[in-house]
Amino acid sequence: MTIFYGSIKNYSVSARKKKKRKTVRARKSPAPFIPMTPAPKTQVDTRIEQLKQYPSCSDTAGSAPRVEPQQYTGTYIKGIATMHKSNAIPITNDDQARDVARMRR
Repeated sequence: MTIFYGSIKNYSVSARKKKKRKTVRARKSPAPFIPMTPAPKTQVDTRIEQLKQYPSCSDTAGSAPRVEPQQYTGTYIKGIATMHKSNAIPITNDDQARDVARMRR
């Protein structure tokens, strides 16, 4: 006795996948053109018309002034060192630079 797992319609008894056959369908004639009639006004349509009477405020009213981007302008950081692989560390004084230079894995 053979046990079948999965779909029997896609696989044969010898467990090979069956080829799918193309089905030919007859073309239907297009439906006749019927012009669309306008729908009656609903509550949503009347509400939209009421909202158009009161325009929104402009985009510039009440907005905050533009903030300048922050940029480092001092001399506190003397450079950037790489400790291990791509780990970048800011160097603030000469002692840190020496320590980083002496470090090994």
